[in-house]
Amino acid sequence: MEDFTITCWLNVRDPSNLLRIVSKMGLKDASFFDFRLAEAPAGSIKFLLALRTGRILDNGYVQKGFEIVSEDCELPFGWLFVAVTRDSNSGLVSFYFGGEDPSTGVVVPIGIGDGPRGVILDNKAALMIGNIQVNLGRAANADFSDLRIYTEVLSPEMIEAVRVQNFNP
Repeated sequence: MEDFTITCWLNVRDPSNLLRIVSKMGLKDASFFDFRLAEAPAGSIKFLLALRTGRILDNGYVQKGFEIVSEDCELPFGWLFVAVTRDSNSGLVSFYFGGEDPSTGVVVPIGIGDGPRGVILDNKAALMIGNIQVNLGRAANADFSDLRIYTEVLSPEMIEAVRVQNFNP
């Protein structure tokens, strides 16, 4: 997998448990991705995308992972829409956040960061929603609806169209 966009509706009951939204990783995988909640101040929510390409460095070690974190957002009561994009050519990762109301919950960018370039997900781990393959005791304390994974970088306008057309938790 190279370029991607992940979109999802979430109803988070406990943002402090750092729930995983979607991941493809095992404990010893050289390449993976992990999209989850990050630590945030009370009343806020923040997202994190962890990536590792599995590229072998000159010293023989696997390239370290990257963690790109969004800005803090006010935690809404009820459902929220979140999206993350990743461009494999530039390494650019972008986060988007929106609410339930089609007219006022418009998707807004909530952070951009640089991640690794190149292919990720050269592993045999299962794609997991709400946890990772090896259960570390972190089950999702949230409801999920309409989780989608695209193999391209969607524009902000396309992400907004997904949010408006697919709200039905």
